[in-house]
Amino acid sequence: IRVTTGGTNLTFTGNVLGGAEPDGGNRPPHAIEFRPEAQARNVTITANSFNWITRSPVYFASAAEQITVSANSFVHWNLDAEERWGAIRVNGDAAGVSIVGNVFGSNTVPEAPPVRVVGALSGSTIIGNTFDNTAGVLYAESLGDENYVERRSAGANGPSRRRTRSP
Repeated sequence: IRVTTGGTNLTFTGNVLGGAEPDGGNRPPHAIEFRPEAQARNVTITANSFNWITRSPVYFASAAEQITVSANSFVHWNLDAEERWGAIRVNGDAAGVSIVGNVFGSNTVPEAPPVRVVGALSGSTIIGNTFDNTAGVLYAESLGDENYVERRSAGANGPSRRRTRSP
């Protein structure tokens, strides 16, 4: 699904999205993709299954605002095995994002978190997700004070880890 115009007030629910199984082809780079010319605002992505995706299953090519991603499963993603791809990637600032109750299967790059924001994260909640990687649930260029990010090592609402190297 590629959104190239509009991008406001959308809901994606109850879908199985992705490519073919292990030896199959036709694997898309992204399952739900918001191109830079689309404005991702007030979007809900819930109860979907994402499988066999070469990069990020949910990809925002620019800033995103008021986004809810909940109760999805992500399996066999980032098949390109590059650190820059998360199960959910925002290429810009993310404001008012809620990422709750998702199951993130293993990333092919264990030190890369499933949620990646290449910009500032503000006013957002990331809780109740399961994941296997070693880096925690989130990478963000910068974090505001109004975020609630549940982490294994610091407990709920602990200070989020900030990485300074570029993605």
